[in-house]
Amino acid sequence: MNDQSGSQPNFNRGGHHSPQPIPRARAESARIFGILSIRDILLGLSLVSLLIAMIGATFLVAQVLWGDKSEDAVNIMDSIHIIMPLLMLTYALGCGLAIVGVRRLNSLTLPWILDIITWVIVIGLVVFYMYVLMRLWMERYEDTTLIKFAIILGSGFIVLFGIQLGTPRRSLIGFSIPLLFMNMTHLFALVFRYVLLFNHVNQELFKYDIGFFLGMVFISLFMVRGRTFERIQNILDRLFEENANSS
Repeated sequence: MNDQSGSQPNFNRGGHHSPQPIPRARAESARIFGILSIRDILLGLSLVSLLIAMIGATFLVAQVLWGDKSEDAVNIMDSIHIIMPLLMLTYALGCGLAIVGVRRLNSLTLPWILDIITWVIVIGLVVFYMYVLMRLWMERYEDTTLIKFAIILGSGFIVLFGIQLGTPRRSLIGFSIPLLFMNMTHLFALVFRYVLLFNHVNQELFKYDIGFFLGMVFISLFMVRGRTFERIQNILDRLFEENANSS
């Protein structure tokens, strides 16, 4: 007796196979007007959003480093409460599209583009970190300005973290190496400044110096350890796998 519970080929009355549904991968790669696929469109929108956010962030850092410092000039840091939310919103849009493009549509181009963007961000953060140390060394600071500097640095690392969620990477150790070098440089500067030159330095600056140092060390160790990042990547993997299976 033949087992009737097994899967049987699906024939119509004419003896031909019945039409099968179009696979999702083929539907997602279908061309719109014969030119662009959904994957291409998401790639373009993601890169445009990230590019706009990076241009805005670069302009902000350039104004902080080389902008007009005269008393009559408008200080861009006074508008940081408007600038940062706009940049973060633009970044979040680009990052979300990148995550969908890589995990849902299996884009092979986007991950290495995101790695290039991440290295540009790392270089920018290291340069800005050096600028903050220079301001502290020259004793040119205000409490509110240093707080805003810390916000910019923290936001930059959040951006770096989020962009890498759009890649299959499970570790951020490679990106932490320049920061670890900066941590060691900062530590040597602290010893030289507050130990060897203790009678020529404003001791009130120590709380800001050590605050920036500990904050950057925490970020570097967070990137080296990487367990939180790996867990979030695993959650995103399961989320998109469940959505793919249920659709």
